Amino acid sequence: MANQELFEFKYLKDVNDLDINTLVDTQKEFNIIINEIKNKHFPDTRIKVKIQPFKEGSFIVEQLIEIVENSPSTVGSLIGGAVYAAGSALYEHRNKIVKIIGIFKDLVEIRKLLKGEKPIDVQESRIPITTTDSNNTTAIDSHNNFTTVYNITVADGGTFISSPEAWKEYQTNSKINKAIDKTIEALDKDNEINGFQVIDKTNPIPVINVNRAEFEGMKAPNPYLTKPEEVIEEVNKAILHVKTIDYLPNDKSKYEFIYKEKVQKFKITAPSFLASLASGERFGKGDILVTKLKIYKKLDTAKDVYIPYKYELSEVIEIKKDNIGTQGTLF
Repeated sequence: MANQELFEFKYLKDVNDLDINTLVDTQKEFNIIINEIKNKHFPDTRIKVKIQPFKEGSFIVEQLIEIVENSPSTVGSLIGGAVYAAGSALYEHRNKIVKIIGIFKDLVEIRKLLKGEKPIDVQESRIPITTTDSNNTTAIDSHNNFTTVYNITVADGGTFISSPEAWKEYQTNSKINKAIDKTIEALDKDNEINGFQVIDKTNPIPVINVNRAEFEGMKAPNPYLTKPEEVIEEVNKAILHVKTIDYLPNDKSKYEFIYKEKVQKFKITAPSFLASLASGERFGKGDILVTKLKIYKKLDTAKDVYIPYKYELSEVIEIKKDNIGTQGTLF
């Protein structure tokens, strides 16, 4: 039972009760964050998160996180970070927990720093690996090993040194970012919450410390993951097969073409093509247009995909007349 690393998830409050919705919502999202980081960086490791009994008069949540490797003989356990394991597995398991919590910490600090804005500068650098003992004394690794970090700078001069793993997850991992969003939203909605901490019991300085004043900035949408409600995809040299043409075009006219084996209605804004129609040029089924298109799409937030809803033919590059066996151009 030696070599324990104890972490606590602590709700900062002035009153002696805690809204059950705050507890359930935040602990659920904390579990998602921990598991998603694990999935990305330790995919061969299985973990189970269990809550330990509450201490009387306390809003400190201790999680029992069991680490189970593929080998049944390699098992470790964490109580909010407290790892128990036998032999050489202890060091490996402890490092995994420290890494997972460290990435979570860096993600929190990145959000506190950026407040929904992109940094003005991100510099990659190599720094010596350091170790911290139980007396909170930091020393450079005796083997002179180095690690890669990212120095993130914002417009007001604020900076943060992040692990590359956390910086990548911030920019690309929507699942982790949504879980952090929901955690902060749940805490912010509870007016009795002053903040939260994640504490290493061997060190009085919290690993993670967020106060209520920082909630607003952390709630700002992630600029790397925020998607506009509507986008326009421009397609060059798109092939359209003529199906229906309006030879008396007006502003409301729609034309049917076969595009990617589906019949679609298009609005035509190509001046030269409209002029050719007005001058009497005719087309038949099977004729082919080589075109430039604009495809308008709206975001389906439930599925997180863009759905086309309008097609525009903006330019006709070439016309291939199937019925006469020749091809011509408008230019």
